[in-house]
Amino acid sequence: TEAGAFSDSQWENCNKKVCTWSGNTSLYTGVKSIQTSGAPVPVGPNSQATVYHGAVLFVSGQYLPPDNGEGVEVQARKALQYINATLTSAKTNLNRVLQTNVMMANLTDMEAINKEYLAFFGDHRPAASYYAVAGLPSGAKVA
Repeated sequence: TEAGAFSDSQWENCNKKVCTWSGNTSLYTGVKSIQTSGAPVPVGPNSQATVYHGAVLFVSGQYLPPDNGEGVEVQARKALQYINATLTSAKTNLNRVLQTNVMMANLTDMEAINKEYLAFFGDHRPAASYYAVAGLPSGAKVA
């Protein structure tokens, strides 16, 4: 679809309380959970992403599994690869991203993170917000 995900005709068994699509259910009409083997299973009771009526996609923060010992550049690259895999699973791509939120454990890592960010997004420039946080799950440096 033009919005980059699913059309209403792809939904099955929708009513005012629950929609199912490919075996996933939601208590919200028109909300589908996205899961892909191309990204780690989320920590906690979260989806890798959710799509609303095939038009709006929200992707969860992505970071490396615990005890990886890799630097911030590698962590940023892998997080972006996981996001890309999630977008692909939702039948969309990086060129349709409108907004990003980057969380980092140390603001001095911003230059290294931006290098990986630019490599992934190329000439596409979504709006972005950067946050320094006290800590990230599993000791990650960026999410």
